[in-house]
Amino acid sequence: DLIRCIELLDQVDPVGEFEVALDDISEHLNISERLLERDNEIGELRAALTDVANGGTRVVVCTGEGGIGKSVLIHELRKDLAADGGTMVTGRYGSISSGKPYGAIASALRDLVRQLLAQPDISEVKRKISAAVEGNAALLVELVPELRLLLNHDPADDTAVESQPIETRHRLIAALSGMIRAVCSEGKPLVFCIENLH
Repeated sequence: DLIRCIELLDQVDPVGEFEVALDDISEHLNISERLLERDNEIGELRAALTDVANGGTRVVVCTGEGGIGKSVLIHELRKDLAADGGTMVTGRYGSISSGKPYGAIASALRDLVRQLLAQPDISEVKRKISAAVEGNAALLVELVPELRLLLNHDPADDTAVESQPIETRHRLIAALSGMIRAVCSEGKPLVFCIENLH
């Protein structure tokens, strides 16, 4: 602005007014939250979300090189989910979960537990989850100990039935499916985001 003042003073017919700070550089880095050139992909994700909000079930796989914005793209749905009363949970395969069976799923379930516990009245959700996983609660608690906070589950009931690994896996999948069905409903979608699935 000072340089502009000097330039104006050197003119034969100086103008006394000008807009200030036109050439200033901001002291703060302003990064746009708008995704550029991703309208088609966002449209596809929103269409899937609409289908799920109406009672459907969808699996969407986002692939591509690391660092191209897959996570940012998917997390763009959080705004739409919040408006629809839905929930997004995220689990990530990586150094922490590597080597642990169902590590990213357990991480996503911990995220879900935190979000459910933050709701003002969760007694109905607790009842639904407990009913949905009855007989298999110990398997879920073993996977995600924080689930004890949501389940009407007494650790004394954990007399685990000896079963073959395949049967145990089927029981765990049934318990996970039951829990997910208990948490989500038409109009309240649940988005399960598993990152770094290789």
